[in-house]
Amino acid sequence: MKNKLNEFLGKLLGYGIVLLVLAFIVLCFLAITKWCVKTVWGKESIIEDYTVSAGQTLWDIALENKKEGTDTREYVYNLRKLNNIDCIIHEGQVIKIIKWGEKMNPYIEAMFSELEVLENWYNDNLITLNEYFNIKHRITENCKKKLELNNK
Repeated sequence: MKNKLNEFLGKLLGYGIVLLVLAFIVLCFLAITKWCVKTVWGKESIIEDYTVSAGQTLWDIALENKKEGTDTREYVYNLRKLNNIDCIIHEGQVIKIIKWGEKMNPYIEAMFSELEVLENWYNDNLITLNEYFNIKHRITENCKKKLELNNK
């Protein structure tokens, strides 16, 4: 009886791993597809370099640059993700800011979606902290490269 139970649990675990791998593949495919979407009518948002002034916080920068009607907390969150920073910024530091148009640039939107999925994987203990930071860095660098190519 114990052997059959162990065999059943082994098969169940095997199927779970297969489903997890398939879900990961599907998520990667969707993310790549979303990143490759080009807009026909032009740029909906642009990334600009911004030099931090003395005493400024991310909140101040968000208030100054966010689109009207956008939640300031969301803009700060997006700034943190885009620049791979926590909340602390320093005078003279150059960060990337998002200037909004009618719609978010698909590359930026895809990056935020990917980073959200990545955070969920980490929170669900599917990846280690080291893997989280390595993947996060690759996602943001990849997005920056695509934006630079798109803006030329």
